[in-house]
This record gives sequence, structure tokens and C-alpha cells, in this order.
Amino acid sequence: MIPVGINTVYLTFDTDRNTSHHRVAFVPQTVRDYRLSDFDGGRWRTLGVEQDNFQRRDVHRFASVKAAKLRLEVEATNRDRSARVFEIRAYDER
Repeated sequence: MIPVGINTVYLTFDTDRNTSHHRVAFVPQTVRDYRLSDFDGGRWRTLGVEQDNFQRRDVHRFASVKAAKLRLEVEATNRDRSARVFEIRAYDER
């Protein structure tokens, strides 16, 4: 893979928008704690770490890097056994 320049990553998680009302404060399958990393062709480096997330969308902005791969490590959800990630988008925003 050829590394490309990026400086922004948009993450979209499942917040169960099909259900109009929830009986719990946080949707269980929403990703709560995670680490976002990139691979520059030689090593992995951390771009962002999030804890206690409950939002559908999270945006990470950082100094421009050359990335060949992205990795999202989900460390916890809001008490569900599975995590649901809908979308990961990477851009070189100017």
C-alpha cells in the first residue's frame, strides 16, 4: 500500500437510531473507549484515544501524516458484547 496524506478521521458509530426512545442513558452497542492508529509503512502510531464516548460521530483532527493503513481498536462499548462501527473516513482537509 502506498501511504497518503491525511489529517482528519471521521468515525461513525451505531447509536440505534431505529429506536425512538431508549430506557438506558447510553446505547449499549455504541463504542465507548477506543484507540485510533495509523501505519506509515514501518510502524503503528496513535492518532487519538477516546474514553467515555456516547456520540454517534467523532472527529479526530491532527497534524498531517502519511498513512498506509488505519486501525481502530475498540476497548469497550457501553455494556454490549459487540461494537458497531458504521463508517471510517479519512481526509486531507485544508
